[in-house]
Amino acid sequence: MTEIRFSAEVFDQLQAHLRQPNHSDEEGALMLAHQAERNGGLILIVAELFKIPDQGFIHKSGGGLTIDPEFLAPVIKRARLDDMSIILAHSHPFSDRDVWFSSIDDAGERSLMPKLQERVPGRPHAAMVFGKRSLAARVWLANSNGSVDVEKVAVVGDRIKTHASTSSRSTLAPERFARQALAFTAAGQALFEQLCVGITGLGGIGSQVFHNLVHLGVRHFVLVDHDVVEESNLSRLIGATAEDARRGTPKVEVMKRAGSAISPSVEITAIVGNVYHAPVARQLTSCDVIFSCTDTMVSRMVLTRFPKQYFIPLIDVGVNVQIRDSRVHRIGGRIMVLGPNDPCLDCLGYLNHETLTEELGRLGVVPPTPYTSGIEEPVPAVVSYNTTLAGLAVSEFIRVVLPDFPAAPTRTFQVMDGVDGVVRRVELGSPRPCGICDETIGVGDAVDLPVLKVAV
Repeated sequence: MTEIRFSAEVFDQLQAHLRQPNHSDEEGALMLAHQAERNGGLILIVAELFKIPDQGFIHKSGGGLTIDPEFLAPVIKRARLDDMSIILAHSHPFSDRDVWFSSIDDAGERSLMPKLQERVPGRPHAAMVFGKRSLAARVWLANSNGSVDVEKVAVVGDRIKTHASTSSRSTLAPERFARQALAFTAAGQALFEQLCVGITGLGGIGSQVFHNLVHLGVRHFVLVDHDVVEESNLSRLIGATAEDARRGTPKVEVMKRAGSAISPSVEITAIVGNVYHAPVARQLTSCDVIFSCTDTMVSRMVLTRFPKQYFIPLIDVGVNVQIRDSRVHRIGGRIMVLGPNDPCLDCLGYLNHETLTEELGRLGVVPPTPYTSGIEEPVPAVVSYNTTLAGLAVSEFIRVVLPDFPAAPTRTFQVMDGVDGVVRRVELGSPRPCGICDETIGVGDAVDLPVLKVAV
C-alpha cells in the first residue's frame, strides 16, 4: 500500500489554492513530507505546504507549468537538511471526475524527479494532480527510474476522508450489508472495507469492538495483545471457549479464528506482543484508525502519540467498576476520539504518572518506587458494561469515517454512568501543554515513539 496522509487543515489550504474558481490556468504547490515504511508499503505524511505564487513560475498556462528554480531551491534545501520528501502538486482546471497525469506531466517528471533524487538522495518523492472533483498521485521511489501509483490519499481531521483509486471495488457480497447500506449508502458501506483498523487489547471491550467491526464490514485489521485466554476471561471474552482457556490460546488468535468464521474475506495481522515494544508499535502505523482497549497506562502513553505523529485517529475506550464495602459503588466508562488537532491523553490529564511509573517498574524499565507493588491486582469486569462501551466506540468510528454522517459536538467525549444508566457528552476541558504535542505533528518515523527498541 502506497499512501499520502494530510491533516485536514493543510489539505483544505491545498485544495483552495489549486481549485480556485473561474481560473483557467493551472496552479501549483510544493509540500514537504515525513516518511513511514510498513510491511513493504510506504506512507508519506505531509508536514508543510508551500503555495506557489504567480512569480514563482517561469511559465504558467492552462496547459502546463514550469516552476522557477529560485522558488524550488530553498524547498529542496529544507528537504535535504531535514531528511524529508518533496511532493509536487498542480491542478488540471478542465478535468472533473477522472483526472490523471498528462503527457506533459510525464515528460516534466522524467526530467525533474532524477534531479530531486540527486539533490535529496535516499528519499521517495511524489507528484499529485487535482481535477475539479478528483485527484491522482504517484511516487517516485528512491533510486528508481519510474513511479508507482498512490493507492490512497487520507485526510484526517475531526473525520477521515479517503480518496481511493477508481479501480478499487468492493468484493464483499452486497446482500450481506443490504440493510446497512440503507442507512449508510453503498458508497459509505464500501468505505468500511477499504480501511485498516488497529485494536490494542483484545479482552472484554476489545473483543466486542472487533466483532462489531467485522459485522460492520471492516476487512483489514491489526490486532495486538500479549495475553492468553484464562478461565476468568470466559465470562466476557467474546469468541473464546473453555478449550481456549485450557490450552492458553492467545487472545489475538481467538479473534482471528472468530473473524474468519464471520467473514472469510477478513485479513488479520494478529500480534502476540506489547505495543510498548517498537516492532509491535510500528505495525500500527499502517492503520487508518486505532482503538485503544488496553488496561495499561504504558500502552496509552504510546498510543496517544499516533494522532499527532502519524495522523491516525485514536478511539480510547475504558471502563472502571469501583467496589466499596463489598458492594458496587460506581461504574464509569469513557469513549474519547482524538485526532491531529486534539490534545493528547497526557495534556488532558488521563495519563496517571504514578500508575505509569508502577507499570514501567513491573516491566523492568525504571527502578522500583515506594508505590510500586510489583503485583497486578485483578479488577472487576462485567460483560454488559463492556458491551455498552464497545457499541458506543464503534458508533464513534462510524461517525469519524463516514463523511455524510451527522457530526458530533467538537472537543467533547462520552462518559457512561453504569449505575444510573446514563451516557452523556462532556467537554474535553482546558488541556495543559505536555511539551510533546507541538513538536511531533506529522513527523512520522522522524521522531521515535516512547517505546523500547527491544523487549526486556
